[in-house]
Amino acid sequence: MIPRERAFWTAQAVLLYVCAAVVRAEPATARGWLGVVLAPVVLYGGWRWASAPQFGADWIDATARRAAQFVALGVVMALVPELAMASPGFVAARVLGLAIASTSAPLCISRIAALGGHATKLEHRGDAAIATAFLWSGAVGLAAFRALAGDAGVDALTVDYAVVAAALGSIGIAIVASWRVFAARRFELGVPERAAAALWLAVVCLALGTLASLMEVAPPERIVPISALFAAAAAAGCSISQNPALVARVLRLAASATMLATPLMSVAVLAAYKAPTHAGLIVFVATACAVGSGILAPRVAERMAPERGRWLRVLEHATLAAKAPDPRQAVVLALVAIRDGLGADEGPAALHRFATADRWTVDRAGYLHIEPGLVPLPLVERVALEPERIVCVEVLRALEVRQSEVRAWVSWLDERRAGAAALVLDDDIPVGMLLLPAAGRVTPLAFEEVCAFRKLADHLGVATGAEALLDRSRERALEVERDRGHAVHEVRELREQLARSANRHRASAAFLADRARVGAYGPAAQMALTVAERLGEQDEPLVVLQRPGGDALPWAAVAHLASSRQGSLLLVVDGSRREEHILERWTDGARSPLELGRGGTLVILDAQALPRHVQRLIGTSRRGDTGIIVALPAAASEMAARGELDPHLAVLFGERILTPPALEDRSEDLRALALHELARIGSRLRGKAFGLSLEALRRLGEHDWPGNEAELSSVVLRAALATEGDVVGDDAVSAAMNEPGERMLLDLDAGLHGTESGP
Repeated sequence: MIPRERAFWTAQAVLLYVCAAVVRAEPATARGWLGVVLAPVVLYGGWRWASAPQFGADWIDATARRAAQFVALGVVMALVPELAMASPGFVAARVLGLAIASTSAPLCISRIAALGGHATKLEHRGDAAIATAFLWSGAVGLAAFRALAGDAGVDALTVDYAVVAAALGSIGIAIVASWRVFAARRFELGVPERAAAALWLAVVCLALGTLASLMEVAPPERIVPISALFAAAAAAGCSISQNPALVARVLRLAASATMLATPLMSVAVLAAYKAPTHAGLIVFVATACAVGSGILAPRVAERMAPERGRWLRVLEHATLAAKAPDPRQAVVLALVAIRDGLGADEGPAALHRFATADRWTVDRAGYLHIEPGLVPLPLVERVALEPERIVCVEVLRALEVRQSEVRAWVSWLDERRAGAAALVLDDDIPVGMLLLPAAGRVTPLAFEEVCAFRKLADHLGVATGAEALLDRSRERALEVERDRGHAVHEVRELREQLARSANRHRASAAFLADRARVGAYGPAAQMALTVAERLGEQDEPLVVLQRPGGDALPWAAVAHLASSRQGSLLLVVDGSRREEHILERWTDGARSPLELGRGGTLVILDAQALPRHVQRLIGTSRRGDTGIIVALPAAASEMAARGELDPHLAVLFGERILTPPALEDRSEDLRALALHELARIGSRLRGKAFGLSLEALRRLGEHDWPGNEAELSSVVLRAALATEGDVVGDDAVSAAMNEPGERMLLDLDAGLHGTESGP
């Protein structure tokens, strides 16, 4: 893309004017035309190189970029006149190019921009550029005056002296400006590396130019300006570079190669001058020595790295260790690599994890220690604002004079003997902070070390994130296991509760059913029990025929115990009670017998006494998981036909009727029933059972018992009350049987089995 800036086209116009002058001065040679073709292209390349990138962030100062573009212009303008024969005009153009490049270079140095951060920044100053311009103003003025006035004005030697002096002065000013920026802005990220590179290259250019002049390789008026030109280009290139790490590596490599090769080349040149007949051997030996120097240059360059490359090696080894497949092992190996590289006595490296608020360290034996450790939130926020999310303690020390809140962070880091802190990120999410031990270092991390530290923190971020996922997975697994244990325990308790509840319900029903099984020795009673159990196994609604004086509840309990609901509730409802006649009671979800008996068996005594609308509700609301047993004086279908029972209720029972045997049909069981009642009555009244004489037993067997069990209980009770001894005799039984009916009714009401249960 061709720049549209006016300054670019103005520079191209000036350059083309110089190229045209060269072609006109040397029309017969190809050098002028070569300059016409190459000079604009070289200027375009230099201009584009110094321009801001089209994509991505640009940390370089705009003034520094513009100054670098003018350095490119000055370099091209200084080199193009070399294509023509020396004349005052071309010398003036060459000196002008040197002045433009040399004056713009200090401005680039003073405008070196940091790559972000909150370190103390030096106010940009242009005094170096002003001083350089003042030096070159004399040389440019003399050259211009000589070009206009000819040799009569100023001789060429004077101009050469002025150019050499200005070139040496500009190199010196560049060295001073670079050193000033390096010393004053050493805490700014990316500034010290570029300032040091500009300083070193300027020193090298000055040394090479001086040495070449002293060795008479070329005249000083030719060598020194070229050295100044290279120094200006090098300063501009270093100042606008966005990769300080690359600048530092290239500088160290070039410096090491220069240090090794310069003495050899100087000796070779001097030897060639002194012994020209052995020039071939000298060149061969010098070449071999240069090859050896190139082989040794990387090792020497490594020793020239910050802190002799110790921290770079440690961080590189820790980064390799952090690539272990197991997340926890990766963290441990990285901490061990830092400990081994920097020394165990310098304080351990530590990884603080935010999610769990703990601190990971490794002792001298290589064992991992995890202890509680919180990182101050303001420190985390401050580190997050740094360009690489890394901060050095020395940088914070430089800030604590003007920012009092920084002192607490410095104290926190000093307590842990930390020299630098980096946020550990997992997919741009802070998950922890890595503390690097100070290890006796008092200078801030170089940009290369910051990049290596960032790389290590990123790898640990992946490991920390994976370890956090594993921790959460383990916590969830433990939580699930705990929940499963609780659930198993609760299920076990619920099963035990259900078993206890079923046993209670079964025991309660068995207590009621025992009254039907007492004295059931005869065929009639045995048959009735068999039928009751068979009908109960069907789990269908059932009618128990209730005789006068008989009790249907024990037979309903027998059927319930034979059903699949034997461990559930046996709920008894007395249809003759007024409370059961209220429809709202049967429709209330909390009090309705239909809901209370759900899952069990609902026994309704005297169901025909319930109102019709209640009967209809029972018949239409019956659930399949609830058994219904009703006690009726006749079959349900017969009572429905007579209008005594609602058809919706009667249709539930069909022909399933249980008919308990009458007492007159149980002559075989009469003795056992009477003795059972006498034993119960005697235990209550006297603490021991009553006996029954044979005459009394015969008297009981001769009776018809129209009142069934209720009548037998009443007779036995009255006979026992009238007996003074331990055996109930015939007289007491006869007297009890012959009492008036009203007295019998009163005794029936006071009978032990005359009370029926309700809900």
